[in-house]
Amino acid sequence: MKNRELFLPAFKTAIIFLILGYLWIFLTDYVLHMLVPASELEYEYQTYKGWFFITVTALLIFFIFRKQLSKVVRYKNKRELIEQDLRKSEAKYRALFEGINDAVFVHPLKDEGFARFVEVNEIACKRLGYTKEELLRLTPREISAPEDAKVRAQKENRKALLTQQWQVFEAVHITRDGRRIPVEVSSRVFDLEGRQMIMSLARDISRRKRNEDEMKNRIEFERLVNEISTELVGVNSGNFDHLIGRILASIGEFTRADRAYVFRFRDGEKFIDNTHEWCSKGVAPQIDVLKGIAINEELPWFIEHIHKDRIFHVPDVEKLPPEAKLEYEHFKKQNIKSLICVPMETGGHLLGFLGFDNVRKSRLWSANEQSLLRFVSQSISSAIKRLQAEEALKESEEKFRLIAENSIDVIWKTDLRLRFTYLSPSLFDNTGFRPEEWIGTPLWKHTTWPVFAKLARTALKFIKHPGNHKTAAVETFIHDKSGKEFPVEIIGKPLFDSAGKVVGLQGIARDITDRVNHRLKLENSEKKYRLLFQTNPVPLIIVDVEKLVFIDVNKATEKLLGYNKKELLKMHLWDIRPEISVFTHDEIRKILHTAASETIEARLVTAEGKTILVEPNVDIINYGGKKAALVAFNDITSLKEAEKRIIQSIIEGEDNERKRISKEIHDSLGQNLTAASLNFDAIRQSVARLGEKDNMKFTTGLYFLNTAIEESRNIAHNVMPKAIEDFGLVPSLKSLFNIIMKSTGINVKFYENLGDIRLSKQTELNLYRITQEALNNVIKHARANEIFIQLILHQNEIIYTFEDDGAGFDKSLIEKSNKGMGLKSIFNRVIALSGTFELDTSPGRGTALTIELPKE
Repeated sequence: MKNRELFLPAFKTAIIFLILGYLWIFLTDYVLHMLVPASELEYEYQTYKGWFFITVTALLIFFIFRKQLSKVVRYKNKRELIEQDLRKSEAKYRALFEGINDAVFVHPLKDEGFARFVEVNEIACKRLGYTKEELLRLTPREISAPEDAKVRAQKENRKALLTQQWQVFEAVHITRDGRRIPVEVSSRVFDLEGRQMIMSLARDISRRKRNEDEMKNRIEFERLVNEISTELVGVNSGNFDHLIGRILASIGEFTRADRAYVFRFRDGEKFIDNTHEWCSKGVAPQIDVLKGIAINEELPWFIEHIHKDRIFHVPDVEKLPPEAKLEYEHFKKQNIKSLICVPMETGGHLLGFLGFDNVRKSRLWSANEQSLLRFVSQSISSAIKRLQAEEALKESEEKFRLIAENSIDVIWKTDLRLRFTYLSPSLFDNTGFRPEEWIGTPLWKHTTWPVFAKLARTALKFIKHPGNHKTAAVETFIHDKSGKEFPVEIIGKPLFDSAGKVVGLQGIARDITDRVNHRLKLENSEKKYRLLFQTNPVPLIIVDVEKLVFIDVNKATEKLLGYNKKELLKMHLWDIRPEISVFTHDEIRKILHTAASETIEARLVTAEGKTILVEPNVDIINYGGKKAALVAFNDITSLKEAEKRIIQSIIEGEDNERKRISKEIHDSLGQNLTAASLNFDAIRQSVARLGEKDNMKFTTGLYFLNTAIEESRNIAHNVMPKAIEDFGLVPSLKSLFNIIMKSTGINVKFYENLGDIRLSKQTELNLYRITQEALNNVIKHARANEIFIQLILHQNEIIYTFEDDGAGFDKSLIEKSNKGMGLKSIFNRVIALSGTFELDTSPGRGTALTIELPKE
């Protein structure tokens, strides 16, 4: 190519010179012969003509040669620049090839099997432990795990690679010494000098895999903690033993223990008995032989450490000190290699301890596992204390029952909704009803609405201001079994729980027929109605059932709604209750009849536009020949606010307890561990002068200590996630969803419009806990493939929806079986945020949660 580029211009120049030379000689000789006839003179001019031709030719050759020479120089310079660029490009490629942090492999693409590598970088050599020459003699099959090599050799994978020209997949590489390294491989097909080649970048994902395993373990840890705490909340004496067995099995399997058990003290901590036990498959149970152990005589060193250190941890029984000789013999009889015991105590009193054994091999219990055991022991202790209190209460109730069964007056108890929870046998003597016929029914079913309204107002005073009203006496009427009404005097007072909160009412009811007969005869029935209706402190209205207009209202209704009587008598029912305006008249009548048979809640709008929450108590009556409804409104706005504050207090208490535990782990345990680590680091050089074996022990101990420090930080974060406070709700939720998708394979789609907007700390924390509860339910029960979550901020409210495509369930079965603690926890948190909660589910249709919260 180079010779051709130089030859053609030279050949072209020679031809031009040849033509011009012939033309010059021919034309000048002809012209000279014509103009100069004399031969001497023509000869002389021929000489001049020759000189002129030589001069012109020399000049022309000079310019042509200079031009050609400049082309050669330019060509040479251009070629040198190209070669220089090629050298720079190759150097950059080599620097890039060797500078990549991932291992790089290049090999030809074959139809079947694998070709040898033609190029690898230093990272690949160092990672796999081969020299470059050794690695170039190998194929991808020889550095891959057998199962991966088999998959990559399949024709479908080769076809997909050729079609897409790019593939990313996870695999396992085998090093020269047999170690397995998980990698993420990115392979690309390219052409090199007419051959199809594959270049693969293999990224070491060992740390990511470890993090995923740790995250799965943390999620399982938090799920287990939530499950145990939820189940222990509803434990009773009937299911206590079964539940403790399930808890021991769950923790034993989670911590990979061989045996889990509970010991209880008796006779003032003189003896201990093994009361509950779980054993893994193949491990012999010991519960039958571990009864009546004299703790101070048989296990003195053990009980001393339980009292002093609050935990008894023996990673290796063979290394027990000489003073633990009795304990060593006791453990060896049960083939125990290592164990850990955590005390169960309440109010400074030691109830027993929770323990776990390993009989197959010795092991060290991590800080995460120790934290779990402490939590479980505290939860079981609280449950035992509560059951003991319930037993004491039962004894007290037996004494009360003895008195009540011999009383002439009717002794009664109600809850805050005035539903009877207890009635003495004397009810039958006074009314003809057996107590069980009234228990669970509301008071209004056994008296008139106006009377009930009066009682409700008195009860509300007790609930709002229990300290200002010790007792109250109310005269009213009730019905006997024949339907006959007779007067009674009800004397009542608040009923408190152990925390000092009002949980209901209690008192006596006395027949006062003789006392009021004379007074009733003197009263005119219409006057009585007017007096009761107009002066009743409970808001009352009479509604025409057919036209749904107000027929009459009392003063309390005017005060409650802010309208005068003239305005109200021009209004319809939906004017004060706009939420029913979308219903037909027949549907509204159905609502009125429903309210006559059961207690419902409704929202009324006052003249000022304020919304109040009431319980409408409806009685269908005949009013002036018309079918009407007498409606009494029990304003429960304050009651609902009190209920919300109670739930908020409970939830805040739980979150504060989590904060406290997290702070204890971080500030106390974490600092102590860090101080221990610093002290060990300070003597590292001194230890280095010891023997190799002792130095190895010291290094191993220091490693486990640093691991414990890291674990304590992780536990503190799990108990109370700090990411919400630092980064906000949306980033925390996205992080949680990424973890769920990686650990379970469930696809989570999340849409939100909050952006950088931050909600209140309590709202963000509650929404995060609600999401955790919902996700736990899906993972545990739903068998879902996809979850769709929306967090939408509107002008006046926040809408949060959580939908899955799982199995769904029958809501009625959950309510009857008293299960679904996760849903109850979600409901309580929604109530604490003044929101509403709607659950839509059925078997085979998935589950949808809709939560509406007022905007802050």
